[in-house]
Amino acid sequence: MLNPDGAEVFQRRNTLGVDINRDALRLQSPESKTLKRVRDSLSANFGFNLHDQSTYYNAERTNKPATISYLAPAYNYEKDINEVRGNAMKVIVFMNNIIQKYAPGQVGRYNDDFEPRAFGDNIQKWGTSTILIESGGYTEDVEKQEIRKLNYVSILSAIYTIAKGNYKDIALEDYEKIPENDRKLFDLKIEGVSYGLMGSEYILDLGIQRPEVDLEGHNDFWYSSRIIDQGDLSTYYGYKTFNAAGYVLKPGKVYPNTVKSIKELNKLNSMELLKSGYTYVRVEHIEENILNSPIPLHIISTTYKVPKFNLSVGKNPTFLLAKDQKIEKAVINGFLVDLETGDSDFVNAMIYK
Repeated sequence: MLNPDGAEVFQRRNTLGVDINRDALRLQSPESKTLKRVRDSLSANFGFNLHDQSTYYNAERTNKPATISYLAPAYNYEKDINEVRGNAMKVIVFMNNIIQKYAPGQVGRYNDDFEPRAFGDNIQKWGTSTILIESGGYTEDVEKQEIRKLNYVSILSAIYTIAKGNYKDIALEDYEKIPENDRKLFDLKIEGVSYGLMGSEYILDLGIQRPEVDLEGHNDFWYSSRIIDQGDLSTYYGYKTFNAAGYVLKPGKVYPNTVKSIKELNKLNSMELLKSGYTYVRVEHIEENILNSPIPLHIISTTYKVPKFNLSVGKNPTFLLAKDQKIEKAVINGFLVDLETGDSDFVNAMIYK
């Protein structure tokens, strides 16, 4: 763990405010100095550079997440391949062949543009064959437990081929056959919904992501979702995709009755309210320590005025989907709710004061 300070508060930078992976030249951070000292003392033939990666990367031109991404970092701007970098590439090919048995099609090849300040690029330059492993996304694996297993299998397979020496017989050209990383995944993609604006009807795709908001203490989080893109998203993919052809997008309304407290929300039938077109409920007393709504309805204060509905990038994705005038689906804070079956991966809605 190179950055315990940052990891504790879920940020990339350390307490000094430095991105350690851009400090390989100046070595300002104590962590950077330690890493350089260890590398020099070992002068290892191989090194593994383990990173976390956004869950929104996919294997190029596929709807599969780049669950694991590999890279043999470049050591110069020309991206030359010497023996040191070539050995890293060959080992990666072996690792990929093994990991395909466990996560087929879910491997990407990370961009190899040279970054002269980065440790991976410099450790490659200093003579250690460097293998970058990026841990991306895996369906229904928020805590990345399945990806930990894939990391284990990757490293074990690498150690095996290094010990046997059979990586030397692998063709370098096979490295380029690993699909490149792309970043075209959404948590939820809505396809082909009908949206009315200024008297005209338009067909739109919607791309929705669910950023995490840390709780104080950094031991849990909640979701504050956003529309990331809209329009023709035919070249994008979703962890979950809903074909909304034939559905009309409708804004939600505020439930006319005010509820006294959040505890009393349990007395409401959320599904029936959503079917009736309500997506907001007023609560008289909202406790300060409650930061999000536990039911698929947004909680608003008695004085909050819901803004006029405007479907646009950056807005919270909350709306209803109707077919033949009947509301069948709801999207609440970016979570799709089937109002006929109750099926949903819903976690939380928002509180607006």
